Amino acid sequence: ALENKDIQLEGARQEQSSISKELCEVSSQLDQEKANCQQLQQQLDQLNEKHLQVTQLHTSAQAQLAEVERKLQDTEASADKMTKELQNQINQLENETSKLNGQLEAQEEAVKSKDLQLEATRTQLQEVEYTAAR
Repeated sequence: ALENKDIQLEGARQEQSSISKELCEVSSQLDQEKANCQQLQQQLDQLNEKHLQVTQLHTSAQAQLAEVERKLQDTEASADKMTKELQNQINQLENETSKLNGQLEAQEEAVKSKDLQLEATRTQLQEVEYTAAR
């Protein structure tokens, strides 16, 4: 009976070691996912800042356009071209922002998934430790 307990204890230790390794791997993956999320958030912040700058440029260009129209009626085509270019820049930045938001959401979901995996592994480890303690 004592030998059987020793075999069970050794099995539990090996399982605990395996679970601990898995926990470390999941934890490492979670850290990587968090770092990826942080990097995506920084990129999103930079894009938002660029979007704001382009929006401010667009607003400024519209004010300049009004002044030009008052002074020179024949420059309307040139001003329209400038407005279209700025609108295209805004559209491009909005598209990039949308893509980054999607990536960020996917990363956040991945982090949530890893958090759940980590919690499940911790629970499993606690059960093994409890079993080993008995």
